[in-house]
Amino acid sequence: INSAPLAAILAANARPTPGAIPTPPRLWRRLRRILGRAKRDLFMDVVDAYNEVATSYDREYSDAKSVAENDMLAALLVLGDVHKGSILDIGCGTGFLVDLLELKPDQYLGVDPSAGMLTLAQKKHAEHSFVECCGENMPVVEPESYDAVVSLFGPMNYSKHPEKIVAETARVLKPGGSFFHMDYAPARSSNAYILDGQGIEVPVMTYEQCVELFGNGAFKDVRVAGFTGMLEQFRGAPTSLATMA
Repeated sequence: INSAPLAAILAANARPTPGAIPTPPRLWRRLRRILGRAKRDLFMDVVDAYNEVATSYDREYSDAKSVAENDMLAALLVLGDVHKGSILDIGCGTGFLVDLLELKPDQYLGVDPSAGMLTLAQKKHAEHSFVECCGENMPVVEPESYDAVVSLFGPMNYSKHPEKIVAETARVLKPGGSFFHMDYAPARSSNAYILDGQGIEVPVMTYEQCVELFGNGAFKDVRVAGFTGMLEQFRGAPTSLATMA
């Protein structure tokens, strides 16, 4: 595919954040009960966890720190022009990206393996389209059908085969399309994510792994950067997304 004039992969929270606000205790307690059950496949544990907390998820992340981070993410997406045209949202959850960028129904499709999260997403955005499936296999999405693919807060970290998500990203992008994958890196802040310390070890991705995954010839101009490094650019006049943390 001759695509991706701009492709940004973010290693989220690349540096510890002093004074980071921990995950809300109520949500942690609910996740601890869920994830204390007999161990199964990581992917299924995560899906079950999100099904359980779906109804309280948005409320738990309405604090000032989360709102500030969301504003920064929105600025990054707009800077990269990934908010324009048709958008496929992998791991869409409760429709966060629609909330963040006020996307129109005719430009958006969200996919997620959690039925609970999708139920809430559809309630919030009745005219938008959501499909229950994972990013490794999206048969409902036609080839070369989207201008941009966005995946926030680490869906690839849960996958046993992240290379399949990369392949699907390449398959569904239109020629000249772009993608924005946000993954979790080894140096991210501890206790900054809802699954930290709750019985599931979410695999992280290094800079080298990201480069190897996306530098397979399907894309051009692939750029990998830490979230902290990206945010530093906004203190000046950002001209590129190619800054490393």
